Amino acid sequence: MTTSGNKTRERVQQLLQSQWRDIDIDMQIKNEPAKVFFGQTLRKRKFDGLAMYSWLKDPLKLSDTLWLCDNIPDAKNNFQGQNQSGFCNKKVEELLRMASRELDEQKRIKLGQEFEEIFAEELPALPLYFRVDVSIAKKGLNNWKPTGMIQPVSWNAYLWSFK
Repeated sequence: MTTSGNKTRERVQQLLQSQWRDIDIDMQIKNEPAKVFFGQTLRKRKFDGLAMYSWLKDPLKLSDTLWLCDNIPDAKNNFQGQNQSGFCNKKVEELLRMASRELDEQKRIKLGQEFEEIFAEELPALPLYFRVDVSIAKKGLNNWKPTGMIQPVSWNAYLWSFK
């Protein structure tokens, strides 16, 4: 399931359904309006199978909010947290907490690689595609630089000027 009316997601669902049918996997599509999907279904983890939604991820971080056990939304935490998959792995939790406190870049990279190995083996989520965010600027605008990350393109607007 995903949000109804999102043409890209609906098309991805149709492609998966068609391809999986070829290997005898039956996939039923059940979409909901975004208000229901994100407000109730996803937040309260009321989905029985696969849920498709997007993340914005800082490429320099391991996105610990997505994978920490105490970020699984449930009644005890008033359904707060981003770990909608319900993935809980104590080793992953240890690696993520260590990485968030580690200042040495090479050590953080090593911790991230250990995390990625477990993620690839246990597969709590399956990335399907990377969204393209297109940004344009008027010709002659100096110092406009898209970030390629989650910061908006206006991150350095104080440096912008026209010729």
